[in-house]
Amino acid sequence: MPSGTMFSLYANFLLAIIAPKEGETNIIEPSGQAVNYISHLLSIYGRAESMGCITEELACKHVSLHLQLRQLEEARKLAAKLCSGKLAESVELWVLRITIEIRYITRSSPTPSDADMQTLFELFQQSLMKFSASKSSNLWLKVCCYQQYLVSIFLRSIIS
Repeated sequence: MPSGTMFSLYANFLLAIIAPKEGETNIIEPSGQAVNYISHLLSIYGRAESMGCITEELACKHVSLHLQLRQLEEARKLAAKLCSGKLAESVELWVLRITIEIRYITRSSPTPSDADMQTLFELFQQSLMKFSASKSSNLWLKVCCYQQYLVSIFLRSIIS
């Protein structure tokens, strides 16, 4: 009988094969057999989702794996899909989604456009309205850090 726990255990087993050193999570340049395991791991995450066994932990690991493989667009799409589905109430997944959106917007230019700013503002607003203040401290931290980042860009543009 498939369950979130079984998928999690199997995914952790595959991750231990891919990155055997304790604490190692960087899988940027897989070689040899690791490529096959990564492909299999991605299919395991997908299967867990399609079977309705996806958990917050599995979802975050799935999105993070795409990030480690430098697949920003795939991570972005997956995070958006998961945040609007069964895991819409996952604060950790929302934090990850917002982090990805910030990275996506600033990937080509450190100064976001007005449209990008509007998109981020709406995403912040959507996420912060979902959760109580006690649950969303990590989201508020992201908002404050991003606000500080924008102020520093603004000040640099004035000084230059």
